[in-house]
Amino acid sequence: MAIRINLLPKRERRFSSWTTVLLLVLLPFVAAAVWGYWQWHVLQQETEELQKQVLAAKVAAEQQSAANQAASSVDAQLRQAVQTVGDARVKTVPMLKKLTSFLPERGVFQSFSYQEPGTFIIEVRFDEKRDAAYFYSRLAEQEWIQSLNLSSLRAVDVQAAAAALAGLPRYVAHYEATIDMAKAKLLEQEEGA
Repeated sequence: MAIRINLLPKRERRFSSWTTVLLLVLLPFVAAAVWGYWQWHVLQQETEELQKQVLAAKVAAEQQSAANQAASSVDAQLRQAVQTVGDARVKTVPMLKKLTSFLPERGVFQSFSYQEPGTFIIEVRFDEKRDAAYFYSRLAEQEWIQSLNLSSLRAVDVQAAAAALAGLPRYVAHYEATIDMAKAKLLEQEEGA
């Protein structure tokens, strides 16, 4: 019978079966944890990016809303201004008919112009100064004229222009008048009827 004696020390195993099993069990958990952390980090970055986009969209919406409100405010103001100007307008023809009815026999309009709503300027030619005063007094009696001013009355040199302007009146009166818009509208309606 042969006996074997091994005098060399036994080598220890580097990995035991328990260690191998433990590594095989823990390795998927570690891999799942690393993958989960990576997914969580990506999700956090996407969330931050979406929050930035939402904030930018809110700011853009607020700016658009402010612009729309400003535009609607400007639109309302413009409509109001157009309506005010339309209400303040008085037709010129009925007013001129009324003004010409006040002229003396040889009075002639030289010019008529509006300066602003409710204010007009008239230049009229007359034969005599008293005709200018008569026209002034007739205008001053009218209810639709709020204020009236005879700003100038000047004589025209008839001798220099006698050939070309034979028979034209010799005085030019410059009147400035402010009218009452409501009463002028009534005058316009009376003339229209």
